[in-house]
Amino acid sequence: MTYFKIQISFPLMVRRLSLTLVLGLFALLSLAKAEGIRIKGTITGYEGSEAFLSMMYGGNQYMVDTAKVVNGTFTFESIYHLESGVYLVILPPTKSFLILVDRNIPEFSFTADVNHINNTIRFDKSSDNTEYYAYYRFFEEKKMTLDKIKKDYDAQVNEPDKVALLSRMQQEKKDIIAYQSALIARIPGTLTAAMVKCELPVEVPAFNGSPEEINLQKYRFQREHYFDNVDIADERLIRAPRSVLVDRVDFYLDNLIPNQPDSIIKGVDELLARCEKTPVSYRFFLTHIFNKYREAKSIGMDAVYVHIAEEYIVKGKTPWIETQEKDEVLAAVKLISPTLIGKVAPDFTVQTQSGKDISLHSIQSPYTVLFFWAPDCTNCQQSMPVLADFYKAYKAKGVEVFGVCSKINDQEKNCWTYLANHPEYNWINGSDQTNGASGVRTQYNITTTPRIYLLDKNKTIVAKDFGVEHLGEVMNRLLPSSRLRLRRRRSIFNLSSTLRQEKK
Repeated sequence: MTYFKIQISFPLMVRRLSLTLVLGLFALLSLAKAEGIRIKGTITGYEGSEAFLSMMYGGNQYMVDTAKVVNGTFTFESIYHLESGVYLVILPPTKSFLILVDRNIPEFSFTADVNHINNTIRFDKSSDNTEYYAYYRFFEEKKMTLDKIKKDYDAQVNEPDKVALLSRMQQEKKDIIAYQSALIARIPGTLTAAMVKCELPVEVPAFNGSPEEINLQKYRFQREHYFDNVDIADERLIRAPRSVLVDRVDFYLDNLIPNQPDSIIKGVDELLARCEKTPVSYRFFLTHIFNKYREAKSIGMDAVYVHIAEEYIVKGKTPWIETQEKDEVLAAVKLISPTLIGKVAPDFTVQTQSGKDISLHSIQSPYTVLFFWAPDCTNCQQSMPVLADFYKAYKAKGVEVFGVCSKINDQEKNCWTYLANHPEYNWINGSDQTNGASGVRTQYNITTTPRIYLLDKNKTIVAKDFGVEHLGEVMNRLLPSSRLRLRRRRSIFNLSSTLRQEKK
């Protein structure tokens, strides 16, 4: 048997802390007055006058309380509950450490030495924290042992000794897994157990076949069983260091799902279904994933953004979103949706220099590069020579370029002045000489230039929003001479789009 590792990054200790803490306490606390909380700490040797308590949430920290320190002793006290999760105690200027909070245990205390907090901290009335730090110390000891064995292994030249060291390394890892499994069984339901279980590797069965077939079977198994030990519906794990849950979800989306919109959409729906009955988790991950793909740089990922908006926001599955914000999202989706990859590019009519009408769909070519540009756009000026070289190389292979200048009204004439100075840009050129009546800038949401779309013979969008320097690579994956045309076509989505910095 072998194991695939989900990332053994435990213990969850913060190495560096940004003191830029986000305010907004009452949005993250239980506002029902109850017994409240009372957490008392005594840090021997600490001479500061203040202590801060910060809640972790989705990888960020939110300050929830401050306390005065007298002779190393301080108390965080409130009439409100703290939600269960991992919190950070901050002792300015440089000390910080984690504590686990259970909303059902409103009062506990701890003591530690300021110079060795993680190794000396002891808790009263909080067995979960006691278990967490016992695991932390166990793991740190094992990590030091493994690091030493690894160093000896790398330095060793004698093969039998290397085999022996490798065997020791494997045994140490087995000891860690045994400890993790025993801990989970001994204290089920605790936050420590939930976090440790996330670290527990999933056992992979032996597969048969060629090396390629075995690797494919392992990949499929890892993808199918990736969340066997990770409960994304457990909202406590959102209130923990990012590596516990959020990074795992991102790793799954970024590395275990094919980088194609349809595959990612399916994966996103499956993830949200896992936590839809837990409002906090569902809200967090829907928002997190929505923003992730709204800002994605990979080709075609706007389809994921549109799907989430249409499937969840439009259908009323996000009651927390205010009407104004919802309207803004839907307006953006309305602009983006017509030009998603896989859709037929909207037709439009512009004019040649002589004033003759020319429409996109009138261009007959196996492939058409639709290129939006502006004469005063620096990025366009840098891209167009590259496009000219591409055009020379691929025109005979069935590729046409349709350059559309984005200027209108009094500035439209500048398009043709620029082209007159660059006769090498001799592809089909057009501009809107109707003072914007063509609607092309709205149809294609042209807020920045350059913008590029690659269309097939039916004017279906097969790629968009990538750098001109990638055109040759993209076309080589699409041209019929490739025996792996379908696979290469899908691999287009792995190209990163370029940042478009100049708004025109």
